[in-house]
Amino acid sequence: MGPADSDPARVAAAARLWSEAEEHFDPALAACERIGARATAARTRWWYAEMLRARGGVEDAPRAAELEALARADASELDLAL
Repeated sequence: MGPADSDPARVAAAARLWSEAEEHFDPALAACERIGARATAARTRWWYAEMLRARGGVEDAPRAAELEALARADASELDLAL
């Protein structure tokens, strides 16, 4: 469940198609935020962070840490398991 871009993002990440994954994660996260879907946003941030860590680019680690921290904060507040 969640934005239409979440599933293609996760599939692309699993296939190590980093650019394609990112092209889907960004709009998926934006959609979650736009409609106030905090639980889905937390999961999307978590998955996005996982993708960034797997990609391992120079700028990926700080962005992954930021996304993970936001995901953990929302998950804790919502009593959501990630």
